[in-house]
Amino acid sequence: RLQEYYEGFLLAVEEMKRRGADLELYVFEIGKGNDIKKLQSLLQTLEMQSLNLIIGGVNDVQIRTLSDFSKERNIKYVVPFSQSNGEILNNGNIFQVNPLPKSQIDKATAAFTDNFRNANVIFVNGGQNDKVDFISQLQNNLRGNNLSYETVNITSTLDSSLLSILKTTGENIVIPTSGDMSTISRVIAELREVQEANSEYQFRLFGYPEWQTYSSLINDYHHFGTYIYTPFFVNENSTEVRSFKENFHKWYDRSLLDTNPGYGMWGYDTGLFFLTAIQQFGVNFEQNVDRIKVNSLQFPFNFERLNNWGGFFNTGLYFIYYDTNGSITKLDISR
Repeated sequence: RLQEYYEGFLLAVEEMKRRGADLELYVFEIGKGNDIKKLQSLLQTLEMQSLNLIIGGVNDVQIRTLSDFSKERNIKYVVPFSQSNGEILNNGNIFQVNPLPKSQIDKATAAFTDNFRNANVIFVNGGQNDKVDFISQLQNNLRGNNLSYETVNITSTLDSSLLSILKTTGENIVIPTSGDMSTISRVIAELREVQEANSEYQFRLFGYPEWQTYSSLINDYHHFGTYIYTPFFVNENSTEVRSFKENFHKWYDRSLLDTNPGYGMWGYDTGLFFLTAIQQFGVNFEQNVDRIKVNSLQFPFNFERLNNWGGFFNTGLYFIYYDTNGSITKLDISR
């Protein structure tokens, strides 16, 4: 996976060179696990000490070591994968690409409240009940905006429970309180039964990042019209994605790994964003970070500071809409 991330990053380097960027790229093998002897030795070299940007570090020990070095040398440091390290709290040079779960919930619930304030919102309890934080905050937001909602349980009488609270005018937005596949499959089956008996009802589903991995349900998403929030998404039908996959295969003579998120595009998006940042605004690009715009393939980027002395974390988030006409709309709700 790390190799594919790097291979995707190299394709961003190639793209930047086509745009006239003049850059030098160094690649360092820093060792594995908590053994940082090799990394500490590398940090003594002139090559490392003269860098404008560092990207890397997988575990907490590596990230802490690189963070201390970036602070000492005033070098911008991109943490590509980790969500949980505390270095971002006290290092103004850090940029964390992988969004925090808390920021995802904040953005998603605020955007939901703005976009669906006229809908009939219905929560369906059941399954693993693994979305407690999201559901709690969304319900608080709705109440805080004087917006009502209904709650039903997944039982043998779910279809009749729904019938008593559905509205024939406007959208009925159905939100399972669990993101697991068995729960959404059961909800979909019940909604189909209700819809077949009462065609005047208009349903929409609203759900979670992992729903994009349930490929067997995609047709059902389109049938109802389904929204998900997610910090990463690849539209396989887009020209840019197809072009990237062809280019990747041309250079490396193999296809991308089947992971979610995809590491090749992760590397490409990260490279494109930060190399564009330096090309357009120089090494102190953080002063203009909200003006950096790139056509990323998978990740939206919107970097915000946690506090006045800390670093930047990515609050990028999409609303994905599986339209009833078979198309997919990707809406950036980050800003």
